[in-house]
Amino acid sequence: MPEMYGSTQHKQDRNLFEFCARIDGAIPLITMTFFGIILYIICAQLLRSLNKMSPLAHVACFYFSLFYLIGRTLAVSLYSASIKDESRKPLRVLR
Repeated sequence: MPEMYGSTQHKQDRNLFEFCARIDGAIPLITMTFFGIILYIICAQLLRSLNKMSPLAHVACFYFSLFYLIGRTLAVSLYSASIKDESRKPLRVLR
């Protein structure tokens, strides 16, 4: 391999590492913002549950919406927990 290939590869690896470091620094803020918003929405819906809802359709719609929101939050939690594991896979290949 020519010498130029090694220096180019080293620059690309360094740029990739810096990019991953920036993304790794931004993910916790995005995740905390998401969970804060979702927690606020869940609490607002639980507060609305204290009001009397007369028609059965309103009650069914409310509880479906609440359980859907909680389920979606749990799914996002599980997917975001696997980000750390997935980010380590390319590291093994690069080493």
